[in-house]
Amino acid sequence: MQQVSIDGVPFSIPAGTTLEQVAAPKLCTWPIVATWDPKGNLVVAESVWTREPVHKQLETRPHRIIRLTDTDQDGQFDHRQLVAESLSFPEGVLCLGNDILVAAPPEIWKLTDADGDGVCESREVWFDGKTLTNCANDLHGPWLGPDGWIYWSKSAFAEQTHEVLHRGKFTSTASHLYRRHPKGGPIEPVMTGGMDNLVDVAWHPSGERFFCATFLHHPADGIRDGIGHAMYGSVFGKPHQVLDGHPKTGPLMEPLVEMGPAAPAGLLYLNSLHERIASRMPTPIGKQVSGYLATAQFNLHKVSLHPLHTSGDSSGYTSASIDLVSSPRIDFHPVDVLLDRDGSLIIVDTGGWYDLCCPSSGTDQRVALGGIYRLRSATTARPSPTDHSIDDLAQILIDDPENKEVWRQIDASLQSDSVDVRLAALHLISLYRHEGSRNAVSNCQYRYGYGDHRDLRTARLATECIGRLGLKVASDGDGGDYLDQLQLLTHHRSDRSIQHAVVLALMEGGEIEPVRKRLLHHPSEAAACAIVLDQRKALRDEDAQAICHLASSDDSIPANAALEILQRHPEWSDRGAPWLEERFISGNESQLQAIAPILARWSEQTSVQRLVQNWLSRGSSWSDGQQACLMQILAGCADRPLPASWGKPLAGWIEVVDSDHPLTEFVPKLQLGENRAIIATALERQIARHESAQPRTWLVWSRGMPMGATLASRQEKLLVTECLDGPSENRVLALATLQRIQLTDRSAASELIRGLDRLGPLEMPQALDGLLRMNQPEVDRELLAKLESTDGAKSLNIDRTISLLRNREPKVIQSWRETLTRLQQPPADIAAAVDRWMTELPAGDPKQGYHVFRSDKAACSACHRIGYVGGNVGPILSQIGRTRSRRDLIEAIAFPSARLEQSYRSTKIQTREGEILNGLIVAQSPQSITLQIAADRRITVQREEVEASEPSSISIMPAGLDQQLTRQELADLIAFLENAK
Repeated sequence: MQQVSIDGVPFSIPAGTTLEQVAAPKLCTWPIVATWDPKGNLVVAESVWTREPVHKQLETRPHRIIRLTDTDQDGQFDHRQLVAESLSFPEGVLCLGNDILVAAPPEIWKLTDADGDGVCESREVWFDGKTLTNCANDLHGPWLGPDGWIYWSKSAFAEQTHEVLHRGKFTSTASHLYRRHPKGGPIEPVMTGGMDNLVDVAWHPSGERFFCATFLHHPADGIRDGIGHAMYGSVFGKPHQVLDGHPKTGPLMEPLVEMGPAAPAGLLYLNSLHERIASRMPTPIGKQVSGYLATAQFNLHKVSLHPLHTSGDSSGYTSASIDLVSSPRIDFHPVDVLLDRDGSLIIVDTGGWYDLCCPSSGTDQRVALGGIYRLRSATTARPSPTDHSIDDLAQILIDDPENKEVWRQIDASLQSDSVDVRLAALHLISLYRHEGSRNAVSNCQYRYGYGDHRDLRTARLATECIGRLGLKVASDGDGGDYLDQLQLLTHHRSDRSIQHAVVLALMEGGEIEPVRKRLLHHPSEAAACAIVLDQRKALRDEDAQAICHLASSDDSIPANAALEILQRHPEWSDRGAPWLEERFISGNESQLQAIAPILARWSEQTSVQRLVQNWLSRGSSWSDGQQACLMQILAGCADRPLPASWGKPLAGWIEVVDSDHPLTEFVPKLQLGENRAIIATALERQIARHESAQPRTWLVWSRGMPMGATLASRQEKLLVTECLDGPSENRVLALATLQRIQLTDRSAASELIRGLDRLGPLEMPQALDGLLRMNQPEVDRELLAKLESTDGAKSLNIDRTISLLRNREPKVIQSWRETLTRLQQPPADIAAAVDRWMTELPAGDPKQGYHVFRSDKAACSACHRIGYVGGNVGPILSQIGRTRSRRDLIEAIAFPSARLEQSYRSTKIQTREGEILNGLIVAQSPQSITLQIAADRRITVQREEVEASEPSSISIMPAGLDQQLTRQELADLIAFLENAK
């Protein structure tokens, strides 16, 4: 790599390439996305910098579309033309002749230049999604597929209803990739996801689709965003309730490329690279390179390359990553990559204007104007190997979808020696569901699914076609297309993409009985049929035995599929209980772990309650694996009250184990319900038994006490001592106990109040829970007076604190609200306050900052991870120094609610009893919602107890940390975070 600088902005680019700015800021400022018009001019959606929320932008419509022209053909754009203005936030542009389609949520607009002067004088709504969420990710695109259809994505989790091809009305809250005929009409979902933002799509010359998206995983261990293969009917993304009801062919599909917190914003297919660049990406043995993807990574300030590796023995793709262009400059935010006709790459940098749901931007506006760059000599610009006649045929079908000669040529293309030609033809047959191609497709599937000519990408796509055409049974009512698909799966049972295509084909096949008949055949066939029947709501009670048998398979893939299905069918508990009991008694460790989720999901069934009750009554006599299974069952029931019949045996088990038993970790997670008193008694006995020993030996039990329970007076005093003066481990346990119990000893309460200023930002709210449950006027007055002089008061959530005072007199509540509001009042001008910190902070030491990061005083590592250190509640900070400026970091620490990151926006819930909870939703079910309200505390609320729920403007990261740290400590912490790259 070589280092270059353009207008003071440093870049790393490959040796032998050149980088130049081709549009000065006077021509284009803050470009959002770009495309080519038919004459080779660059059409750009340009932002007018604004901090207006998107709903306000929908009214003011401040943005515009411009055209940049290189009049003297020297590679530099030198002329600017205003094409259209008065647009809400534009997130995609597509030129179609003299028309331009612009995605400006919630609509896709069709802008028309009727007189050919380059200015679009009329507009109409081409598509209306009708939803606009806070982050405006309701629409991305549109894109023109090689099939001539228009594609776009819906990425927000707002409910939309559309008329869908072949299916009528379709309502969904999930993310989707949609497509539609350019003349309009019903739409068709291509793929579905639980990701937060499907941003861009690129096509391989064969017609294969690839996408980039954020939050394909719940953030953890360096994974989050990525690139995926958008097969028809595939379901991607993190597990999320928005995916409920959408047919799945097995586990959620995995991305080809894991990118971490990259925020990929632009995707481009490249047929070839210059050899000196391609040689940096070695090809795995047995694989071939079928082109490359280039991705603009907004958060990580770079454009990366990803080779598409294929082989005849795999129906999918694998990939890797290398950097192509990167900059250490935090306000370099690439958002789009385009290929020019000369083979050079155009890189669009949006600059620092954008901070809507994305705190990694919003940097110094004086230097973050964005830019458009050209990278030369990175590609060889060789023509695509695909037969271009396929693209020509696709264009004819747009206006004449029944053209017999075109379909004859497409069918003949299935015999081509080029896999790309075969795939392109199959994509067209699949899109149009062309019945006349059925025999040609079946022959293609057989030829390339088996034998010497095997190519599983061709076989997989032929399977998709057969499914969309509709499977047929043999004349005897059995087998036929159904058997053919299952036999293909049996031959390639470890290929997830083949499994997807086969299962989806069976789902769309129409017939049920040919599928049911295969439930007791080869495990791979049986698993596919079980998934199909389950997704089509066609499994019967008498099928339970077959599913249990399949779950016992030695082949983990079909066994796991059956285990997932069993969880969804608690009505089978009577039939499945003997199998579960046999597994618990004689199963190995992995088998015990596998049945625990089933038993937890079936815990409301009488037969399962009896089983677990019996096992709990012998708790300490079981093996370690069996005890672990029981504890996993208990943890799996944490979102609902514990069955009443389990209380007595569980209490007996609690009383006989030692304080180092893993059971101590599970008891605090339980909702005890009717078992509250009996479990409390067992815990009280354990606490009394260990009271004279080391404090930790009874604190591990006290933190499991039921909410609102009490301890003996002497224990309360010991508890407060450990909260204030105990070692870190004991302090955590003691504060966790305070969150649950009600203090009764007046002297213990006073001691705790006097020591409040010694507590950290995460500890203060925990202490207040126990104090405010006392409901004693003198304690309330003493506590409020103490908060007046305690910096930690800034870390309190006002709504949550006031809800704990709900039984007080109105004047008391009002006094508390006024005091807390005054103490937490942020400066009128947050930007000016940050400016002061920028000038007043001394130089920081990153090494000392590491200790601040891990200290109880700052408690950063309780929620955030850097490397292998810290928690996973908040964003991972391992590369925070690459994505946030010093100014951003100061603002985030001092005013954490000023800018909330999209996937860490909290929810405020008010219960019917008046309690207010603010936290991140970490789990949901039809019965309950689980909130992460603090680093080590989750609360599950039954939906029937929820009075109101709404997005919260308050971060769960406590405010006031800047007041609790010394200036040097804050400077050291900032230096440490800046150094995390």
